[in-house]
Formats: sequence, structure tokens, C-alpha cells
Amino acid sequence: VISTIQPANAIPLKRGNLTTLRGALLVTDTGWDGVTYEEPMTIDGDWLVVQNAEELAWVLKEENTQGKNKVRIAKDMDMGGNTVKPFPINVVEFDGAGYKISNLAIDGNSLFAVEKTLSIHDLDVDEIAVGGVDTEGHVGVLLDEVKLVDGENVTYSNVSISNATVTTKNGAAGGLIGYIGRATENDRASEYTVTIDNCHLTDVVASANGSEGYLVGLFSGYDSSETLIFNDNCSITITSTRVDDYESPYIDANKATWLSGVDFSKYDGWLGNEKYMRGTIKFGENTYVRKWDGVTKVEPLLANTSYDTDVTSGTNKFVVYSPFDLAGVRSKTASPAAIYLRSDIDMNGQGADGMYNVPSNFTQSTYTSTDDNVFNPFSYVTTLDGKKDDDNNYSIYNLSIAQIEQERAAFILYASGTTVHKNINFKNCQTVAVHKPVATDAKAYGAILVANVDATYTMENVHAHDCRVFALQKLGTLGARISGTSTLKNCTVNNCYVENYECMISERFSSGKKTIGSWSVTVYADFYPFGEVGGMFGFIQGNSSITNCRVNGTTIYAFGQDDKMATVDGSFLAKLGIAALGYYKVPGRHVSTLIGNIRATGTVTLTGCSVDANTKCTNRHDKHNSTYNYIGQSYIVKFVDSEGSVTVDGSKLTLADCNKNTRL
Repeated sequence: VISTIQPANAIPLKRGNLTTLRGALLVTDTGWDGVTYEEPMTIDGDWLVVQNAEELAWVLKEENTQGKNKVRIAKDMDMGGNTVKPFPINVVEFDGAGYKISNLAIDGNSLFAVEKTLSIHDLDVDEIAVGGVDTEGHVGVLLDEVKLVDGENVTYSNVSISNATVTTKNGAAGGLIGYIGRATENDRASEYTVTIDNCHLTDVVASANGSEGYLVGLFSGYDSSETLIFNDNCSITITSTRVDDYESPYIDANKATWLSGVDFSKYDGWLGNEKYMRGTIKFGENTYVRKWDGVTKVEPLLANTSYDTDVTSGTNKFVVYSPFDLAGVRSKTASPAAIYLRSDIDMNGQGADGMYNVPSNFTQSTYTSTDDNVFNPFSYVTTLDGKKDDDNNYSIYNLSIAQIEQERAAFILYASGTTVHKNINFKNCQTVAVHKPVATDAKAYGAILVANVDATYTMENVHAHDCRVFALQKLGTLGARISGTSTLKNCTVNNCYVENYECMISERFSSGKKTIGSWSVTVYADFYPFGEVGGMFGFIQGNSSITNCRVNGTTIYAFGQDDKMATVDGSFLAKLGIAALGYYKVPGRHVSTLIGNIRATGTVTLTGCSVDANTKCTNRHDKHNSTYNYIGQSYIVKFVDSEGSVTVDGSKLTLADCNKNTRL
């Protein structure tokens, strides 16, 4: 259709005649002039179709688009370097149809208003300036803030942005979107997904005093039901003539080790930061996580049965989605009632150099590091549960456990009362406990999970992989000293390393004063502190049921001590009486592949436990007997202990009489 209305200076074109246009009559389109507005006349169903820059300028006036909430452009739009208003908030879908909007600045923040969840697709944007040095709040080229309600799923697809600057002095800046989060930030009942699909940025510079990202500046991530997906078909290009002037925290050093098989370098800077570190972030098919930096912590979420499965609500019970959560729990309390792990987390214990530090007391001290991110242990955790589903646990990776007290180091130092630790994996974690000199004591217990148990205690479905324990006395991969009434079942130690060292400080094992008739005597022996070392448990005492616990491919390099001749203080007749009764030996401190020592004062039952052929004690290996050689020694201290029992797979062991010990 050709209009029959012509301006007075129009040049007529006649069929069959040649008309030549030249000189000043040939004018290049310089874009919108900044003052002319034309109302779009093309309607395609629900769509308002924009044919030129003047029509686009008309659409950008809020009052013009009432009732017209779907907009499509039909050609490239050059806005002539002018400053324009953002698209009105009543526009709910924008179709770029593969065309370009270029050469403009935004009066306000983003191209599509401050807070929107509209659909934007098939659009190119070039030469655009968003925000400025005086801009407040979050800023993005397309959208400043996307705030979603429950069930809302939004996709931004086939968008290309080039030669753009995004600037704010107080907030987050993103090449596509400044901020993504819930409409009500802490409403855990709300779930949503935002997908960035086939979006491409070239020479986009985001500047902020907060978080900056090529595609998204800041993601709320209040919990895992907030999901942000970057499809693998997106790309970022920075040419030699443009330099991005910010550092994203999502750099190579912050990628979790269990994703080390995936090259994530292309994703650096796509997301600037997370506010709570708990959201689900996916790049392609892979979930992306942050390692702990040794410092940062967030306010952890309380367990809530309305949103969290298999938990008990309470004021001191927490769900943990990230290492920053775990650091937040530890900052609040040393003794939480419950920790429910709800994601794999990476504690980045080795720091940037990738190595743990090992003190010079140990043969592995060639591993030196000055930047370990050490984690202060908990004193007590009544419930620890990392259940993922019926077949899988969540894992703690790269945990470097600090020794904050003289005697013990482990993720959890003590267990008392009724305590349950279950359904969790520890991978590539390390504990170091060395003797810290005091006047009378040279103990230093060490384990990955728990150091000292005096409780009605359950350890179930706990697994250590590639972990290392360096300590002095009573050390094992999962537990150092287990007493009280314990149920230990379905646990494994896999490809781990356990080591102690010789600490030549004498300490006395003494019965205290005992009475035999009218005689008062004391039986004692002097020991060095090292010993009581096992691949899984260092020392067992009390009543324990140990079922289906296995040690595989593990090395124990440890010093132990043989039984010692007893010294008896008291009258001559008392000494003779003690000797006549056979009370002349005090049990040593032993080393073996599953359990170092069992002090059999209660009932200890082992069923279905095993150690594979690849597990070795390379310095010393004590064996209670040839059949059950994964126990260093089961004993009682005569004159001190009442005899209990040790049963292995239905066979009751004969307790050592404190003068027999087989050694290889």
C-alpha cells in the first residue's frame, strides 16, 4: 500500500521514465531526532508492532501503551544518541524479532524499567549507556531488578548486547540484569526459575561499588528453591579495545573440586555474586558452587519442617546449604542442637595453593602451606545429618580442622547425652592435633568427625574418602575416643592416611589408691603419650555395637607402645600380694587397621566388619590375634577394671592378660 498524500517538495516517479537522485537529496538516516513521535498503526493480534524509531519513542511514553502490553519491533531502531525513558511497566512481553535497538542512553536505569518479570527475547542492543555515576540501586542493561513470586519461571533468550556501559554508585551492575530475587526475599514458600538462554555480550562494562557481573550482577539465593540457569549457548566477548574493570568472585579459585573435570573458565564473571550463597546456580548441566574463603559467613537458616524434610524445627537447629552457612552456624554457636546438611559444600581448606599444611612433627611435613582456610571445630552437635536421599549423602569437601584446644581436634570435639551423627561424607579433609605443652598432660586426640564420646551415641552411614589425620594419642579417621554406649554402623574409611609421632614426654598411668583388706596400694606405669591408633577408631571403651564398618585402601603410619611393667606403691606385703595375683603389667598403646585399642570394661560387639588387603600399618601393626588382626589389643587393666567382653562375628575374644602382645 502506497500513500497518495505527498509533501509539496516530493519528486514524482513516473513509470517508464528514469529519475536520477544525487547530491544533497541522498541523506543517511541519523536516527531519531529526539522530538518526533509517531503512534504505531500496525496491530498484529495482541501485538503492537513498531515500524520506526519515532514509533518506538512514542511507545516509550508510559501513557501511550495502556492496554498495549505486548510490543514487537519490525526493523532496526537507531535512537540517534538520545536519552530515552525505559519501556513502560505495563509492557509484559517484548519481541525484538531479531532486530536491533542502538545508540541511546536511558533516563532512569534499565531499558525495561526498574522492576520487571516480563519476557524479553530475540533482541539486539548496541551502543547503550545505562545508569551513571549518580545512579542509586541495582542496574542492568535490560532490567534493573527481577523479583519473582511463587511458581514464576522466566526466560530471557536470544538477546545480544554490545558496546554497553552499566554504572551505579550504590548497588549491583549486570550486563543483562542487575539483581534477581524473590518478591519477598525471605519467603521460603516461593520457588522460581530464571533462565538465560542464547544471550551474547560483547564489550560490556559493568561498574558498581557492589557486585558486578557480565550477565547478572547479584543473585539473592536465599535458599535452593531459587534457581538461576545460564545455558551453555551464551557467550562473553571482550575485545582488545575494551577492558572490563572489575573482578568477579567467581574466578577459577572459587570452583568446587568435585566439578574439577569441567572447564568452567568460560563462565568467569557471568554472575557477579550471591547475596546468601544458597541458591541453585547452573551453567549448562552443571551446578556451580563457591568455595569458602576462610572468612565469609552468612546468617544460617533455622530448620523448618514446613520447607525442610527430615528435620526437627528448633531455635538452635540449622539447615546448611553452603560453606558460608556452616561458617555462619559456627559463628553463632559452638554447640548447635542440630545441623542438617542440604548441599555438598567445599570448605577450601588448602587455600589457593592447593596444599594442606602439615607440621614438622610428622613425616608428611613436606606439605607446607601458609594459606590454609582452617575451620574452628564445634564443641557439641547433638544431631548431624547429611541425608540427600535414600541412597546418597551430602558431602563436606576439603575441611581443614583447627586445633583450638590443647587435647583434641575434630569437626566435633565432644559428644555427650544422646547424640546422633549420620548420613554424611567427608572428602579430602584433614585434622592435625599436636601436643601443646602443659604442666602434666601430653594428650592430643585427633579424628575427622568426633574426638571424644561419652554419650548414648550413634554414628551411622558416615564415610571418609581421601582424608588425613595427624595426631598424637587416640586417633582414628572417624573417631578418636569412643566411650559410653555407642552404636557404630555402616561406616567406611577409604584411601585415607593416619599418622602420629613420638612425643617423648613421660606421663603416668595410675590406678589411684586401692584398698586390699587393710592395705592401701597404688599401681602405676610410666608411658609416653603416643599410641592407640586405628584406621577408623583409635580407642573404644564402654558398651559398643560396631556393625558393617570397613576400612579400605588406608595407610596407618603410627608409633605404639608395648605393655609396661607395673610399679606398686604401698607396704611390702601389699606389693607381694599384688604380684602374687598377677597384677604386674599395664597394657600398652597399640596400633591396628580398624581399632587401636578396646578397653573391655563393657560389652563390645563387632559384626560384619572388615579391612581390605590394601590397608596397611607401615610402621607398627599390633594384632589381638591372627584371626581378628584389625584390633590392636583388647584388654582390661587388672586391679582397676571389671572385665567386660569383646565378641567378633559371634566369637568371644579371650582378653589379653596384660602381658601378651603380638607385634610385626
